[in-house]
Amino acid sequence: AYINLYDAFKLYAIAARRLIHETGKIESVMDGKMLWSRMRRMIFPGFIGF
Repeated sequence: AYINLYDAFKLYAIAARRLIHETGKIESVMDGKMLWSRMRRMIFPGFIGF
């Protein structure tokens, strides 16, 4: 169960970092709709694999 939590936090961190890099604003992380849109389209190597 903790592996899924680890992957969820990793996904959030990667998506938030990319969003801040794209917009140049830290406040953009507070826009849940925009962040969720980025997270849905991401593929990343999780703890177990893709």
